[in-house]
Amino acid sequence: MGKAMVNPSSLVSAAELKDLMGKDNVVVVDYSDKPEKFIPGAVWIPRSELVYEFEGDLMNTQSLEVHEKVLGEKGIDENTTIVIYDSDDFNYCFNTRLQWQLRAYGHKDARVLNGGLKAWIEAGGEVVDKPAEPKAGVTYKGRDNTAAVRADLKAVLAATNNPDYVLLDIRTQEEWDGGRVPGAMQLHYPQDLLNEDFTFKTVEEYEELLKDVPKDKKVIVYCLGGIRSSGLMYVMTDFLGWPTEVRNYDGSWWNYSWSGSPVEK
Repeated sequence: MGKAMVNPSSLVSAAELKDLMGKDNVVVVDYSDKPEKFIPGAVWIPRSELVYEFEGDLMNTQSLEVHEKVLGEKGIDENTTIVIYDSDDFNYCFNTRLQWQLRAYGHKDARVLNGGLKAWIEAGGEVVDKPAEPKAGVTYKGRDNTAAVRADLKAVLAATNNPDYVLLDIRTQEEWDGGRVPGAMQLHYPQDLLNEDFTFKTVEEYEELLKDVPKDKKVIVYCLGGIRSSGLMYVMTDFLGWPTEVRNYDGSWWNYSWSGSPVEK
């Protein structure tokens, strides 16, 4: 038996989700773009409600006030256990992206479904044509924790000249070859982050992957739009319990390249 995650409750298997679904104060969230099928009982939060285009970034995180409004309307309060999945074929990191956003606004118990809707179906789970109707009359009250988990362009530019920081780039080889933040370390998506079925790898595999990242340095992770990098941040914090600060560059390459900042090739 391999090493256990530092925070194992944050990753939910399809079998575990079946047990959770019957419990009070658990809300399953589909965070897909245009889902065709849903896990029974899941509410749908369209991504467009929680992100917006800003300074080149198509997936910039909305404000705390917007999150409070949307989550409340979906029957979620700050004490809800949220299990997030997505069903798109592109990748299965939108679940960790929403989890990261929720943590940025102080939510205590946001979990991800390992492997997304595909894993649920393969485990024999049923699907339905429509999302569930949210519980009415719910108010969400969050708190702004973004400074601890989010990096912006200013922070990235400062980190490129600071020996106390490491920048990790988790994109495809083609994206990397097109340009990257100067001094960034390369990780490969998807093979370094996820298995072929889009489930997460083992603790031992992630330890090996990140063995050359100094654990005494602060870390900023990025990709194209802060989505895949949210998966990497999740691995570092919840799988490995990374001992130093890890932040996700929300704007990532979209924002960086838009800014005209120096590019390494």
